Amino acid sequence: MQSNRQSCYSSSCVKLNRTFFYSKVTEWLKPTNSHKTSFNEAPSEKGKEQVRALSYLSSFLSVGAIIACLALSLRIINLQSIVSLVIFNVLFISLPFQLNGSLNRKLCLLALGNMTGLCWNYVFNLFAIVATNAFGKIFLDVYTVFFPFLSSIWIVSFWALSLTVLHRNRTDQGVQL
Repeated sequence: MQSNRQSCYSSSCVKLNRTFFYSKVTEWLKPTNSHKTSFNEAPSEKGKEQVRALSYLSSFLSVGAIIACLALSLRIINLQSIVSLVIFNVLFISLPFQLNGSLNRKLCLLALGNMTGLCWNYVFNLFAIVATNAFGKIFLDVYTVFFPFLSSIWIVSFWALSLTVLHRNRTDQGVQL
């Protein structure tokens, strides 16, 4: 038993295992032409159904994330944070939804914006609690006044980032100088 174990740890056994592993990995990573179709062939119905199902699943998960962010914001943080998230959702639906891009991309961006807003509002709420305990009730009044301005920072910056993702492609060149 001991000699068998020693022989397996010899350099020839290690080289054999290494070459076997290397050959399996290269075989697995080798590109295949099975996914390519010619331009004349239409995608199969099964492929279309799978893409459609993934699209619906992505949309459903994005809408679920948006609803969860709104519910968590109301439950964990405060009413001000849900108002800022609702304002963000209204602005995002009314403005970037008019741009190019699939519905899934827009819903995923909206869900990502809601998650960003939830984190932003949670951190500022914790900051307000700590500062109120340290400085007294006057800081809570100052925080209430400045909260809309602090919320506009993440709303405007995320909205601008989403505009870069959903920009319109220009097909016409227009005037060239």
